[in-house]
Amino acid sequence: DTPGYWKEVQDDVPRDRIPQYVQAYPLEFEPGTRWAYSNTGFYLLGLVTEALSGSGYFDFVRGLIEGCRPGLRISPTGDTRPISTMVTGYHLAHGMPVEAGYYSNRGTFSAGGFSACLPDFMEFENALFSGRILNRSSLALITRSYEMPDGEILRSSDPDFGFEMTHGLFKFHKNGMAILAHRGETMGFSSCYKRIPEKDIAVIIAVNTTDVSAVDRLVDDVLEAALDGL
Repeated sequence: DTPGYWKEVQDDVPRDRIPQYVQAYPLEFEPGTRWAYSNTGFYLLGLVTEALSGSGYFDFVRGLIEGCRPGLRISPTGDTRPISTMVTGYHLAHGMPVEAGYYSNRGTFSAGGFSACLPDFMEFENALFSGRILNRSSLALITRSYEMPDGEILRSSDPDFGFEMTHGLFKFHKNGMAILAHRGETMGFSSCYKRIPEKDIAVIIAVNTTDVSAVDRLVDDVLEAALDGL
């Protein structure tokens, strides 16, 4: 939301460019009193991770991931090395696909995260929720709704979404079951991921077009079909 950010998204800016965008602005609210989804927050978490681990953020996280199987094709999203299987992103203009412009993740650091092909992502996802990457107490933070100091569950202020927040994932309730989810969209690409812990099933769909709401609906359809087959 910071003015000027989208003017530079096609530039491979240094990672310290992001704090420069926000450091002159006051806090939106006192920490611990409210919640908002914030890429800047994830950026700061990356800096905290480096300070506590004593290593680079991406090296630290990749070390955790490769513990489940060395050689997973997972790389920092800002990595500019060519990937032979990478696809081109598109958006629709008057019903016709138009190639999306280049979007750089170099400056967004830990808010940009990692890129992976879907089979390797699902292998990572399965390893994560089977306890092969994080221990059970850490894993519980991802699945349990966050409780504020006053006992109130942290949830979306938008009634149309109605999700609760865990440490990193959105948590919905449908037909008596909890659904963990996350979705994202950038120039020419959309993805949506959902897991039903009770059934130990998960679905991720990624497309090279900009329409994350449509992808979200498609994931719901696949989950419903999977549940019908159980």
